[in-house]
Amino acid sequence: MAFRADADSNALYLTWDVFGLNLQDNPGGGGALQVDLNLDARSYGKRLTRGTTDVIRVAAAAADGDAKVGPLPPWVFGTGYGMFFDEKAVKARLTSRPDGSRRFTMTVPRSYLYLHEWAMGNGNSQVGVNTQFSLWQANEAGTGGSYLPSS
Repeated sequence: MAFRADADSNALYLTWDVFGLNLQDNPGGGGALQVDLNLDARSYGKRLTRGTTDVIRVAAAAADGDAKVGPLPPWVFGTGYGMFFDEKAVKARLTSRPDGSRRFTMTVPRSYLYLHEWAMGNGNSQVGVNTQFSLWQANEAGTGGSYLPSS
């Protein structure tokens, strides 16, 4: 697995490439994969102090297509945020690559990270990222299974 984060003036782009794994759907309906993402998008001075974020939870089926983004609490991007966010504006998608690998992408609009200075090229203009990428795996008996963290 490989993870990459990029940004431009419009959005933050997060990409996970999955190699050599056959994704399988959770028969209980939870999807083939689940991504938990925390973003600390407070301003520079605030990021140097204590604070909290909340998780963005996304689930995707094994087939290529759009993923389901869970609800976004007002403080999801860090202490000080207080806006109600529409989870439909955060785009997430699973696609197949020509080499057989799978790519999971998320796009977070810049407008949602309004407390961050967004100074491209400035070494102090960081976003804190914590992510857990979990894949569904059935147990040996085929009677159940669990999400196994892979990053």
